[in-house]
Amino acid sequence: MRRNKKALQAQADFNVLYAEKNKYPFVFSRSLNNEQIIVALNPAGNDVNIEIPAAISGKATLIAGATNKINPDGKRIVLEMKGVTYSVFNLKK
Repeated sequence: MRRNKKALQAQADFNVLYAEKNKYPFVFSRSLNNEQIIVALNPAGNDVNIEIPAAISGKATLIAGATNKINPDGKRIVLEMKGVTYSVFNLKK
């Protein structure tokens, strides 16, 4: 996947979107030029629903992992994840 997605290569920007002590999920974005990827990891056994304040918008397409729900609306990201899953989303503006 790293070969096909420039936003996952070494020179891409890395931004933590959600990381709270003793809480899940861990969510970050990678971006390079016009390509943006959001990665969400939930190693906990329970489902999680969170809202992340973030000025990210676009159509999110799952490119790897579980079919979790994400909705970036330009002001926040609403994320619903099942327990012990990960998702990698490609964002198109």
